[in-house]
Amino acid sequence: MYNEIIKNNEVDIINIAIQKAHEHLSKYRQGKQDLIARMATDWPEWSCALDFYSSFIHPLLKNSIVLNFINHSDKVDLSNMEIEFYFGNKVTNGKILLKKFKEEIVYNNTKIDAKLIDYAIRYVPEIEKRTRVNYANKEVHLVSVRDADIGVHAFFSLFEGIIRNAAKHKEKDRDNKKFIIKIIFWENLADLYHLIEKEPPTEVNVFSGVTISVNVDFFNKEDGKPRKIVDQNDKKNKKDLVKFLNERMNEEIIDRTTGKLNPGHWGLKEIKSCAAFLSGKKIQDVNSKKVDDYLIIDKTEKLWNDAQARLFYTIKLEKPRMILAVLPSSKLPTDNIINHWRNLGINIIDVLELKDGTINKDYDCIHEHYRG
Repeated sequence: MYNEIIKNNEVDIINIAIQKAHEHLSKYRQGKQDLIARMATDWPEWSCALDFYSSFIHPLLKNSIVLNFINHSDKVDLSNMEIEFYFGNKVTNGKILLKKFKEEIVYNNTKIDAKLIDYAIRYVPEIEKRTRVNYANKEVHLVSVRDADIGVHAFFSLFEGIIRNAAKHKEKDRDNKKFIIKIIFWENLADLYHLIEKEPPTEVNVFSGVTISVNVDFFNKEDGKPRKIVDQNDKKNKKDLVKFLNERMNEEIIDRTTGKLNPGHWGLKEIKSCAAFLSGKKIQDVNSKKVDDYLIIDKTEKLWNDAQARLFYTIKLEKPRMILAVLPSSKLPTDNIINHWRNLGINIIDVLELKDGTINKDYDCIHEHYRG
């Protein structure tokens, strides 16, 4: 796609692309150090509303060096890694709808779906000024993020841990030419429970969530039998992956009797800690024996076209507090106007939506038109 610029020797595209990637890496490393410092001290209670895609996913896709080398020893890099992003919700017949969101790069009237390697190249200034990006199916979904950018880096660290485990523990003899990561944002976390056919707890109605699943993270072996893992705490009994991971996550990180760190499974401890931070939990909850309060680990075959069950990790995200404007049906503005104000933290609804009891009522203000 960029052959014209390379052919005409207008820029040293490789060196400049590497330089831009190092700039992203430097910001990433600074954010990681800030996260470490924050996790080791008091956790703030304040948060701010951020758009999930713009603040979490797009910066992740731009971080080419981390994505290329994080699983390089397991033969995973930008050449065979794909990250797919979806908006998930339950439709009226009870089925789950996954709406794929993609960025399209337009260059010299040629339109392509952006791949990870394109994020490494297109920020070269000479290419960036000749390209534009189309956002197909773009939706704004605000989430409440503790400590702003530091909370975002908790997601990055959690993401790293999940895909490292998937690459490290994949079945070596299973033919997977691509390493595909699916990230699904749930505006209403209750919709997720339809994937695992469980009744959602009442309290999840006020949460959003994000799910991460990797195509090599099979629950079963090729022969259809569950993959088993030897538990160092119970070497006589092998356990399936979901049971093993949940038991390890429910272990205390700090022994309540001795005050010392419980050794082992450091990667899982990092995932647990970052999930608690990102979900707005208190620092004491890192030691919780009920990790499903903020981190759900299970399996489903409904996220993948081949209907084979994979592991997935879901993190609860707090919804932001918004201003609610309640209007009679006759005075509702157009969808474009409603979406514009929603992006600014003001949700405009029909009075009938409030009366039917299905809407989240955790708002800072209710418009004077409402007299219900």
